[in-house]
Amino acid sequence: MILLAWKRVVVSVLLATLGAALLAACGPQQAPTGPASPGQPGAVAVNVAPATVGSNSETKSYAAIVEPTNQVDVVPQAGGWVEKLNVDIGSEIEKGQVIAELSHGTLDAQLQQARAKLAAKKAAAKPNELKAKAQLDSARADLKQLLNPSSSDLQVAQSGVATAQSYLESARTKLDQLYNPSAAELAADQQAVARARTNLSTAQAKTNQAIANRSSSLWQSLLQYRIPLQANQATLDNPALSWELTPKEIADAQEAVDANLAQISIRLKKIRTASLDPDDPLNGSSLIPEEIRAGLWNESEALEALETARAKLRELQNPSQDTIAQVQYEVDAAQASLDGALAQLNLLKTPRPAELAAAKAAVAVAEQTLALNEEAFARHDIEAAQAQVNQIEQQLVELQVLAPFEGFVTQVWVSSGAVASPQTPIVTITSRDVLVSSRIEETHISSLKTGQRVIFTSRALPGQELELEIHWIATTGDNRAHTFLVQMHPVGEVSNLKPGMSGAVSF
Repeated sequence: MILLAWKRVVVSVLLATLGAALLAACGPQQAPTGPASPGQPGAVAVNVAPATVGSNSETKSYAAIVEPTNQVDVVPQAGGWVEKLNVDIGSEIEKGQVIAELSHGTLDAQLQQARAKLAAKKAAAKPNELKAKAQLDSARADLKQLLNPSSSDLQVAQSGVATAQSYLESARTKLDQLYNPSAAELAADQQAVARARTNLSTAQAKTNQAIANRSSSLWQSLLQYRIPLQANQATLDNPALSWELTPKEIADAQEAVDANLAQISIRLKKIRTASLDPDDPLNGSSLIPEEIRAGLWNESEALEALETARAKLRELQNPSQDTIAQVQYEVDAAQASLDGALAQLNLLKTPRPAELAAAKAAVAVAEQTLALNEEAFARHDIEAAQAQVNQIEQQLVELQVLAPFEGFVTQVWVSSGAVASPQTPIVTITSRDVLVSSRIEETHISSLKTGQRVIFTSRALPGQELELEIHWIATTGDNRAHTFLVQMHPVGEVSNLKPGMSGAVSF
């Protein structure tokens, strides 16, 4: 029974407290009109605050590893013993570089014989036949180039378009920045002017103090003109001080500046040319002390720095016509370059009808000329000899192991004199470029996107935080680990990021 009674009291208190809170939320609080009834709890004051909307952020870190963007085992196209091995572990290589050469002594002799046989066949053929065949080969090559431009030519043309487009965008951005400088640039230049103004004021104050320490009447007179000059000049030069002045007040201030400058010039001239004063054995009135000379020099440098900062701010706020014309010229030149590159690319992809018709006609004429001048057996012999030369040359090419891309040799699997085959790798090549891979849990993958910047740290790079950019997020995840593979590239050039390093990415 005691337990039940205690529970009733607790419930009563809670109900009374909740009721008071609801009343406080619905209207202003009022003081109780009288004492609480016996057996009932008193009113409880409740503070009410308005609800607000905000956001929370969380930093997550995941293990990551640095990997090369490309790594391959290079194998030869044919078999044979390794005659030359031109690289070693750590060698830096370029695309197409000869990594190794397999033995080809027998093929060299065969090629020499085949070329001699081909030369003899050509020498025995009629001169007109050779000329006609050369004309036909040339005509066919021209037609093939028009109909099917080589991938290298297309790549060069496309690269030219991309480069021209980049130049144009850069020039347009530069022109836009002239007309619309960023708030950050304006703030920086304004701060530079303010700092230069402060430096000038400080230098003037130090010079004034040095002058004040001189007892000569000439120096004291000079100081009397310097102080109002500096005050008026500071007011005129600082928009924050001069914007409320009327035109007349500005004119009066400028007139005072000019008058003070004239008086200062007169007194400096007197100081420099004053004769010795019998009452001044140290000639203090005619010699400019070292501390004053230094102060005047510092004033000159501070004033020059202020003028430079002002000129830069004026150019940013209102660029000169020469600057605008120069940047506009860059934009026009970049546009012309882009137009030319696009025209060259379009010409490769779609030749003009007149050029195509002329190329086809040249092939037809060359074929007819060759048919009229060549003998069947001579043509057959020359073609057979040429095919033999081509076959041997191709075999020699296959005995050269070439680098498929630029990078570094990270492993050498054979040595000179060893036997190699298409099933035996010669070396392993790793590209110069690297990427960072990490597996992100599925609960956070939706918060990532390509182009997002993250921070990479590694024990191998103490004290460094490298900025990476996400360039690929796997479309499917690991259904057992519930993670998705994310790959990131370094932002800018990072020379000390090497494959095999481990670390963590944070976003």
